[in-house]
Amino acid sequence: MYEDLNGREPGSLAAGELEALAEAAWWLCKTDESITRRQRAYAAYRDVKDDRGAARTAARLFHDHFYRGEGAVAVGWLRRGFRHAEQSPGCIEAGWLQMAEAELHLHNGPLAEAVDGAARAIQVARDHDDPDLAAVAMQIQGRALIAQGRTDDGLALLDDAMTYVLAGELRPLYTGWVYCSVIMACKDLADLQRASEWTEAAREWCEVLPATTPYSQGLCRVYRGEVLALRGAWVEAEAEMRRAHEQLLSHKKRGAGEASYGVGELLRRRGDLAEAEQAFVLAQQLGWDPQPGMALLRLAQGRVEAAAAALRSALASPTVDRFGRARLLAARSM
Repeated sequence: MYEDLNGREPGSLAAGELEALAEAAWWLCKTDESITRRQRAYAAYRDVKDDRGAARTAARLFHDHFYRGEGAVAVGWLRRGFRHAEQSPGCIEAGWLQMAEAELHLHNGPLAEAVDGAARAIQVARDHDDPDLAAVAMQIQGRALIAQGRTDDGLALLDDAMTYVLAGELRPLYTGWVYCSVIMACKDLADLQRASEWTEAAREWCEVLPATTPYSQGLCRVYRGEVLALRGAWVEAEAEMRRAHEQLLSHKKRGAGEASYGVGELLRRRGDLAEAEQAFVLAQQLGWDPQPGMALLRLAQGRVEAAAAALRSALASPTVDRFGRARLLAARSM
């Protein structure tokens, strides 16, 4: 599909073809091109007054920019999407936008808005019999509940979301999305049994995908490396993290930063302080918060005040969640 559509004159492509080309580019890890094509698809839908098409592409553009660390741009697309969805009350696109807004609140607060917004998206999904939206919104609500301290309720929703994956009811994009989110939540809870099981399942799923896809190119490796590190398999964990960093660097810089942070943590624990510092600095340059690893590194270097100052700054951040806060407080007690 990519070769066919990309070989045509850009002006000859209809809105739906531009949207399909953007999706094909995403699967080939051509992130910048995917965003450009999706923006053109949005403009084409807008120009023909297809508000639902415009809302749908705006919702995806929210996520494209949000996970690149471009929060202001992402919110701009979210607001624009809602304006288009207002023209068709109750449409499925409104549900996807509500899910996106819930995810924004999951990361930036308030968590109650994340829970309520995800619940509204789940209801829209049920009204339209859309398993993709149902599963993605369930994992958002589950993670928000866990972040509120309602762990059992949150895990129940994550398990519900995973039933859609196991039943083969989701498109590949959302299968990978749910896998990544559930593994992340289990890792935060230090539920190593759950995290290990889902990580291996995700790895097997990734292996049947073409080698050029975003899920094959590093994302699954980051989480597998983190779980291996928690289980004490440091050599294997470092190899996974380094490979993930290399694979993600060209198209998902924050993911590459997360992998670099994981490498830094392993090096710090081994006592390779100079190399660990390089890994933490690189993680920060790529948009990933290097704390508490960098602070613990400063402590190991004997720079106690620098370590304390770094932790105070990180703890004062309005966006740190309870799990991040727990890691920071644990580091401060050392």
